[in-house]
Amino acid sequence: MYLKTRDVLCVVAIFIAAVALPFSALADVTVTISSQGKTGEILIKDSLVRMSEGAGGSDNAGEMIFNAKKQELIAIDHERKEAAIMTEADLQKMGNQLGNMMAKMQEQMKNMSPEQRQMMQQMMGRAMPQAESQQEVKLEVIKTGETKELLGKKCNRVIVERNGEKAFEYWVAPKNSLEGGPEVVQAFASLGEFFSGLFEALKKTPMKQMLENPYAAMEQIDGVPLETTQYKNGKAGRVTTIVSLTKGTLSEENFAIPSGFKTVRPADRLPG
Repeated sequence: MYLKTRDVLCVVAIFIAAVALPFSALADVTVTISSQGKTGEILIKDSLVRMSEGAGGSDNAGEMIFNAKKQELIAIDHERKEAAIMTEADLQKMGNQLGNMMAKMQEQMKNMSPEQRQMMQQMMGRAMPQAESQQEVKLEVIKTGETKELLGKKCNRVIVERNGEKAFEYWVAPKNSLEGGPEVVQAFASLGEFFSGLFEALKKTPMKQMLENPYAAMEQIDGVPLETTQYKNGKAGRVTTIVSLTKGTLSEENFAIPSGFKTVRPADRLPG
């Protein structure tokens, strides 16, 4: 199974700074991550980032490649042997297309019986927010003053609430205390800027309440979360931890589309 967009954003939330930084020549870095019993890897080389999940790099592992200079994101699907290429313009187009589709569905659902409406919502995988109930997302960052040690670094516990409800818990280390920390922050700041265009486009669609921007509060967090816990309806969910950060030369071949894979553009597959 390849990485879903929301999973990519959650990985990004581990590192990202809210303000994009210009790329400069820094060391190559490999970051090892553990989440839900799986081991993932993030490779960083200048403006290139490759993320994978799944132990051992198996064919079932999800992979994403990001090229900051080209402003291009590539999702690798090993099962289909496809590489889905997306630029910021593609993501904005997809957001608008999906928003239009959802708006049409919501209009159709007004004439359905409660039973039919429930079936439609279940088929979609999650309930759609009603337009009249939508509100602007308000985030509050709470620095608790609690500390614990991770990777030999003193980390501070930070809570992020979304519209008054706990959304994330972070254990944050000072970014300059980690070997490879500046490279990680720089790489994912650029990736976060890339995704910000998508969220900006979705603000005007019925989808705005269905997606979370996990990096929106990172400027206030001011550090690198070594452990991240997601919350939903007050209950703890996915826990992601950084196992290690190491420097070492990486070949650009690590950031290439696998040989023989077909390239596609998902934005062209959606109805206009």
